[in-house]
Amino acid sequence: MTATCDQRVAVPFTHADVAPSDVELLQDTARGDQAAFEELYRRHVAACMRRARHVLAADDWVPDVVQAVFLDLWTQAERFDLKRGSVRAWVLVLTHHKAVDLVRVQSRHASRRAQEEMLAAHVD
Repeated sequence: MTATCDQRVAVPFTHADVAPSDVELLQDTARGDQAAFEELYRRHVAACMRRARHVLAADDWVPDVVQAVFLDLWTQAERFDLKRGSVRAWVLVLTHHKAVDLVRVQSRHASRRAQEEMLAAHVD
C-alpha cells in the first residue's frame, strides 16, 4: 500500500529514532565510546573554534586549542557536572581557558625574548 497525502502510515517509535543528548554522549564518552565522542566533536567543534578565534590574536593557534579541548573532553569526560551547566557551556569554558592560557604563555615568551634582545644589544 502506498500512502497518499491524505493517508498516514503508522511508524513504530523506537529509542533509536531519538538522537542522544549531549549528556548521554558525554557519559558514553567517559566509558570510552569513540562514536559518542565523535558525535560530541561534530556538534561542538564549530562553536569551539569560534570561541578560540575570539580569544586568540592569530588563527594559527586555533587548531591547537581545539585539539587540547577535545583531548580533555575525551580523557576527563567524567568530570562534567550537570549542576554547573550544559555540555556546550562546559566545552566553551574549556575552550576559553585553554585559549587564555595560550595567550599568557605566548605573552611570557614574547616578553622573555624582548628582554634577551635588550640584554644582547647592551652586551654588544
